[in-house]
Amino acid sequence: MIFRRFSPEELRRDFTHYARFAGIVPCYFHEDDFTLVSANWVPEFALTFAVWLFGFVITTRDLVSDEYDCEWPIELRGKIPPIWVGPEGETRASAAALLREPEVRKTIEDFNKHLGGGSP
Repeated sequence: MIFRRFSPEELRRDFTHYARFAGIVPCYFHEDDFTLVSANWVPEFALTFAVWLFGFVITTRDLVSDEYDCEWPIELRGKIPPIWVGPEGETRASAAALLREPEVRKTIEDFNKHLGGGSP
């Protein structure tokens, strides 16, 4: 698959951070098992090529000098918010998804009417 697409649930379940490899390739990162995959709509070969190019540069550098200790250039850009879990064990990817639920909308409308306002 060239363009992988993660659903919001998969994204929040499988990864912990938004990141960039070498400051260029957008990707998702999991801090516990160090999983790194290209972000949605970014071709997988972009990350593969960037990792290969970085490995080539480091290997060439190692041929010249053993003193250089290199780390992977993964820039963490932000934390991925966790999945919301309701009182009955149901999950919601976001508050926006929760607000689209009819029973939640009705509760909000009733509350606003009680306060003297209209619909949200």
